[in-house]
Amino acid sequence: MSKRIQKTHRPWDQAELDRLRSAYSAEVGDRLELAQLSAALGRSRANVCRKARELGLTRPNRPKKTQRMLNLYGPKFGTESERLAASSASAKRRISERGHPRGFAGKTHSAESRAVIGAKSREAAQRQTPEERASRGEMAARTRLLRYGTGNPTRGENAYSRAKRGKRDDLGGQFFRSAWEANYARYLNWLVAYGAVTTWEYEPETFVFHGVTRGVLTYTPDFRVVWRWGSSEFHEVKGWMDPKSKAKLKRMSKFYPHHAVRVVGASEYRAIAKWARLIPGWES
Repeated sequence: MSKRIQKTHRPWDQAELDRLRSAYSAEVGDRLELAQLSAALGRSRANVCRKARELGLTRPNRPKKTQRMLNLYGPKFGTESERLAASSASAKRRISERGHPRGFAGKTHSAESRAVIGAKSREAAQRQTPEERASRGEMAARTRLLRYGTGNPTRGENAYSRAKRGKRDDLGGQFFRSAWEANYARYLNWLVAYGAVTTWEYEPETFVFHGVTRGVLTYTPDFRVVWRWGSSEFHEVKGWMDPKSKAKLKRMSKFYPHHAVRVVGASEYRAIAKWARLIPGWES
């Protein structure tokens, strides 16, 4: 039977404690050379930091390393997009020179591994407080807005939808998520030509439901329409109203009651379709 080895730590003597206090008291700003101090004491950095905290020598509210670097040298990148592009290029360069760090490029997890990963992810999600979930949701929404300019970015074709997604040449190459949306854009152009509508935009803005911890956290209306008399409203084209869509509209009216949202449902769309022969490019 193997015996369990009990680790022991060398106690600090008075000379070491005096040297530790002297090093921290002589610290100028954030320039404490922790590596040199730990080497001189013959102790690990973790052990030195722990003892310094016990003695009350550290400053808990000091700026983090990233903030200190920004204070000293300023931001490295002008925009978040520049930082992301540089990070991506650096990662691709490392992989091309050294190969994938775990040799997993081009491979996929087994069904058993995916089940384990999924279970761990659900456990981690269940441990989150409502406030943490709300904070993560808002952070994700801000990231999508920053990267893609919309909270509802396009991620390629949807294999589970019968909608005719894609770009329309007659609408300036604009991407639409369905033929109904594309036809509604043509209908709005028709109204612009007759002077009823001044301008319209597709998915112009994403609204974040701050403080919400479950369900839908953001909403991106399909169209913003500005009428000739100056008023504007959002239009949502919906062939059917599923529970998620209902929740989005309900929360939109609660959080942003000053924004009018008009739902263009199946009956409204069929009424517009009666004029299809007069609207250029109409998809049947």
